[in-house]
Amino acid sequence: HISDDKCLNCKTDEIRQFKFANLISVSILRLVTATNRKAAVFTDFGYFYFITTQFRQLMGKIHSVSLLRMFLCLIALHSFCVGVALIFMPGYWFGFFGFDTGERFFSTQAGVFHLVVCVAYLMAWHRLQGNESLVLFSIYVKFMAAAFLFLYYLLETRIWMVGFSGLADLIMGIVLWYLFSRYRITSSTH
Repeated sequence: HISDDKCLNCKTDEIRQFKFANLISVSILRLVTATNRKAAVFTDFGYFYFITTQFRQLMGKIHSVSLLRMFLCLIALHSFCVGVALIFMPGYWFGFFGFDTGERFFSTQAGVFHLVVCVAYLMAWHRLQGNESLVLFSIYVKFMAAAFLFLYYLLETRIWMVGFSGLADLIMGIVLWYLFSRYRITSSTH
């Protein structure tokens, strides 16, 4: 059982801590207000809400940029690996994936195409701010590849790797589109 004096001291300490926290939040708000005229006069709760909202928006922007850049890097890595495999993989391995093991020109050409597209993905990854058009290009590439692969699978030949690649490109395109949409939303709020 705590005596009344100790309770009074506890309350006094809590009030001091609250006043100190309020002083800090008011100082931060004044600093933010000096740089951002959108800030208005808030109640004590408003100070806290304003600061936490700004922090969440900043973290959301950082988070969406990081996820988009990471996913672009993963797509570039995927294209690089597929490109190198298509160029250097022994001809007899193509049979496992359902392809003819004959002429290597078109598989080598497709490998070079994957390496070229890998460079575009890396350019978008390297400097995202100025290369939004390369991200859009990457989204279009993924959706066009998915459409081509699905149509080829359905209309021409039922090679399992073609259908699987179409599904993989569709998923990558959808995720890339979603992350880019989040990036644009968070970057437009600032």
